[in-house]
Amino acid sequence: MVVRLKGLLPSFWPGVAALMLMVALGSAPARGDAVPGMVAAPDRHLSFDPSPVTVRFVYEDGTRDLLIPRKYIVFASGEFSSRDGPIPDLIETKSVKLVLTYPDGEAWTVAIREYMGEHGVSAHRAADEMRDRMHIVQLRPTNNFIDLGVARNDFRIRDLEGSIGEFGLKEFEISRGNQQFFLGSEDDEFLRIVCYNPKNPGWFCKYDARLTQNIVFSADFVDLRIFGGREFANNRMRMIKRTLCTFTESC
Repeated sequence: MVVRLKGLLPSFWPGVAALMLMVALGSAPARGDAVPGMVAAPDRHLSFDPSPVTVRFVYEDGTRDLLIPRKYIVFASGEFSSRDGPIPDLIETKSVKLVLTYPDGEAWTVAIREYMGEHGVSAHRAADEMRDRMHIVQLRPTNNFIDLGVARNDFRIRDLEGSIGEFGLKEFEISRGNQQFFLGSEDDEFLRIVCYNPKNPGWFCKYDARLTQNIVFSADFVDLRIFGGREFANNRMRMIKRTLCTFTESC
């Protein structure tokens, strides 16, 4: 049987897009959930549910909780498989991975669904066309204060001289020139950035930062060297921090 969608009224598309997304991404339970733009795996979670999950980090002096809408969470370290159902309402974990979207910090899953509905495209195509808006953010607890001194002591660069490059950042060539390391300053929203060489608009760089005294995060998104340099990186990191700070009272 062939289902023809042509001619549907625009008002029907959000519901159709949600159905298409769930069918396309949820039809292979043996592989686990497939989040658009990410590899399908049992430890991936696909959700549009805005209800909060209590994410509990364990520290030397006790625990601290974040309240994160379930729709953002695509991974949590530990035994949390999508084959067993959605992320539980309370999880104790060593790291949690979220995906959010520029410019307003909306959950990636919701933004993809809306894009599919607006443009009438598949989840795969929507993820491709929205790749420059995708931010994969991993939050982790830390018992130590992470600052620029710690970043400068990174084993990859501590014995290297470095130089000031075109973006006004101190740069280092690492991994035999296969990667470029950028060290932030007190005026930047990030501590360090690592990008692959050669430059590729489809590849993500990794941007590391401190959110609070006890929480650090890394964000994977498109390459500052291609998409706008230092201010681009700071603008995206500010957006990420604004979003993350709605999940904790520690900011």
